[in-house]
This record gives sequence, structure tokens and C-alpha cells, in this order.
Amino acid sequence: MRQHITVEQLQELTPEQAHKLYCYTRARLWQSGDFISEMVTFPNGNGTVVYQLARLSIGQCIELLGKGWIDAIAKADYHTDEIEPKYDGELIDALWETVKEVL
Repeated sequence: MRQHITVEQLQELTPEQAHKLYCYTRARLWQSGDFISEMVTFPNGNGTVVYQLARLSIGQCIELLGKGWIDAIAKADYHTDEIEPKYDGELIDALWETVKEVL
């Protein structure tokens, strides 16, 4: 089971989402030093901007989402009446999709 989002997932963000995640990283994670970060480049009106973004863990996604993590868990539910599961990825991927909606 993967524990962190990937660099490729960070690159899915819009510049606005990246800025919000950067602000969250600075406010909540830099003090503890308990995170893995990557430098990611995003286009902006005058060229590009580079953010140092946290590769969030499962726990950090849940913390960022607050009570919204329940929705992410529901997306990963394998117990359905359908033949195919609702979501066939990793838990971190379901949490990440919900984090992107919040950002």
C-alpha cells in the first residue's frame, strides 16, 4: 500500500491549487518537518512559478480534509452491488482526489 501521493499527482494541480497546498504546507507541516517535499513548476501569467509542495501522506490528507475524509473513504468502497468496485486504486489516490476538490 502506497503511503504518499506522487510527484505526478502534484503536477495534476492547477497553479491556484498548488498555491493553496503550498500555503497549507508552510502553515501546518514546515514546523514539524514531518513531510516529504518536491519542487514542482507551474505555469502562470508571466512564465512559471516553482512551489515546494508536500507529497502528502494518508494521515496528512485526512488532516487537511477534516471531516471530508469520510467522502474519500466512500470512494474507495469495494463493497457494492455492482460487479466492478467503485474505486480500484490505492487509498491514498482516493484521498488525493478529494483533496484536489477541496483545494
